[in-house]
Amino acid sequence: MSSVHNSRKTIVLNCVCFVLVLLSGPVRFALRGHEQFSYNLLIYTFFAFAALIWATQLQRRIVQPEIRKNLIAVAIFVILWMLLRTVKYVFTGDDSIAARYCWYLYYLPQTFILLPMFFSVLHIGRPAEQPISRRWRL
Repeated sequence: MSSVHNSRKTIVLNCVCFVLVLLSGPVRFALRGHEQFSYNLLIYTFFAFAALIWATQLQRRIVQPEIRKNLIAVAIFVILWMLLRTVKYVFTGDDSIAARYCWYLYYLPQTFILLPMFFSVLHIGRPAEQPISRRWRL
């Protein structure tokens, strides 16, 4: 009975994530001309909630601690990536130094998302207590 409940819960959470990501397009289109409200904040909220739901599902469903840790790090990097994008477009002026630094910082999470994903791939198929080779860590 609990596996059916977990399966339904997972399906519902996956659908919520899917709807949140799909809503970003129509929200961007509908709110584009409104100056008093920034659609970027709403889109950031959609993506942040989708990444948090994904991270909670990872915490609940991934058994190997190294893979779980790496994939949760990816979720955090995605949230940071979207936060920097939102700060650049909502809270800074177009030609300000802060906007330039936000844009440069934007590439850090984008680049570092790949490393935990790569480490997760190296752990797939290994027993939980068997570490990956030290040369991969270099």
